[in-house]
Amino acid sequence: MSLSQNQAFRLILEGEDSDRATLLRHRDPIIRAKAIQKIRTPTLNQLIEASKDHVAEVRFAVAIHLISGKHEFPLNDLLLWLERETDPLIYKELLSNPRLPGYYNPGQVLDTLKDPDLTTEQLNAAFSFYKERYETSSDSTTNWKYRSIYGLIVQHPASTEAMHLKFSTLKHQDKNPHVWNCMAKHHNISASTACLILKAEYKLGAYEPDPIDTLIKNPEIKKSTWDAIFSMHVPRYECIKYLRREERLSINGVTNGLNHLRNGGACSGYRTELILELIATLSNDELNELSRQNILALNDPLFITSNKQETLGNLLIQSNPNAYQKILSTELHKKISKIDIEPPVVKLTIPSWHM
Repeated sequence: MSLSQNQAFRLILEGEDSDRATLLRHRDPIIRAKAIQKIRTPTLNQLIEASKDHVAEVRFAVAIHLISGKHEFPLNDLLLWLERETDPLIYKELLSNPRLPGYYNPGQVLDTLKDPDLTTEQLNAAFSFYKERYETSSDSTTNWKYRSIYGLIVQHPASTEAMHLKFSTLKHQDKNPHVWNCMAKHHNISASTACLILKAEYKLGAYEPDPIDTLIKNPEIKKSTWDAIFSMHVPRYECIKYLRREERLSINGVTNGLNHLRNGGACSGYRTELILELIATLSNDELNELSRQNILALNDPLFITSNKQETLGNLLIQSNPNAYQKILSTELHKKISKIDIEPPVVKLTIPSWHM
């Protein structure tokens, strides 16, 4: 521009907004900063362009405009600005913007995410906003911070199965189980989410409990949900024992688990041992019932998908003879009941003395 600095300052102070607008591209950053600062009603485009200026003084002037709350600035553009801002003073000013939701503010996010009235849409926004930071952070302090953020997100009542699935696909080397533990406490956990937790990879430390223990002790998970879980994944035998002892896994769940394992489904251990554990939790009446329904048949293959000739009976006679005897007894009763025994024909003869 051909204007001198003095002329430019006079135009900024005495001119109209249109005059100040002509100075927004002045080569002197002080002039640019003063021009955007003194414009009474800047346009959205003027604010956005000035927010990208490489000189901090210009960006700071825009931040001051936004704090007043008088000027609209799209939330997405504000978030992008936060992403690229390197000046700590400007960053602090942006965080005090009244239009910025608390879950985007590093100083407020943990308290904000504890608000039970947050919507699924808001949680999704926070999830997306911190995704890249979580995936790329390597410092232990920031790891803890983002771990805490995602823990609150996945445990929130408004979080969804889709959100839990998204977390399981994040690319991060952090093997701390904190977020999985939080997910396991969800008040309305789905069978699919439970399976994500059962299959998750993490390293147990001295302070965090095992997420699987947290999951099986979640009192909000209904028996019908556990029954559905066992049709998709069978957890380790300690879980089976606990759930059956606490009457939180029904005979239908045991049946689902047996069918799942015998058909080669996913599990948290050795299939044969888990099959034996499931059968060991059945009462005599339940064994009889499953035998009557042909769910437990001694001559059936142990694994439906295997070419091996081992039968369920071969396994039980060695490992659980009591169950073998109960099932055998029921099978014999079924066979006997099918035999149609006709009474012998008795030919009556009339004594001669009676004639």
